[in-house]
Amino acid sequence: MGALVKDIVSRYNIPPTNVLGHSDIAPTRKQDPGPLFPWKRLYDEYQVGMWYDEDVKQNFMNQIMVSGELTTRFNELDFVSKIQQQLVQFGYALTVNGVWDKTTKQTIEAFQFHFRPSNYSGILDAETWAILQALNQKYPQK
Repeated sequence: MGALVKDIVSRYNIPPTNVLGHSDIAPTRKQDPGPLFPWKRLYDEYQVGMWYDEDVKQNFMNQIMVSGELTTRFNELDFVSKIQQQLVQFGYALTVNGVWDKTTKQTIEAFQFHFRPSNYSGILDAETWAILQALNQKYPQK
């Protein structure tokens, strides 16, 4: 499967970071390919897709754990808006409204399907937050 995707990317001159799942494009309508799809393997073995750097993620996790911002500000309007903005920055179509609404939860769940498939609750936690920070740092929008 990975070799086929790599071949298609090469043959049609598709930027490797543009390879996404349906749930990445339409998280409120689609859940495929789901949490069992081997995104990390596709990235590691075929350089297709996107993945975060583990050490960068860990640095962000350490920051959020020390600051306690995630637990103390979790329901504050500006914090929720900031997370929504970061999801938009990464490429998700999401309304920034400062509310943990159904659309935001489905977007976080789709993000977790792709980048943290061991737990895809749709609830922002420290690891999900750290992965989002690491990805936005590694793949800044132009």
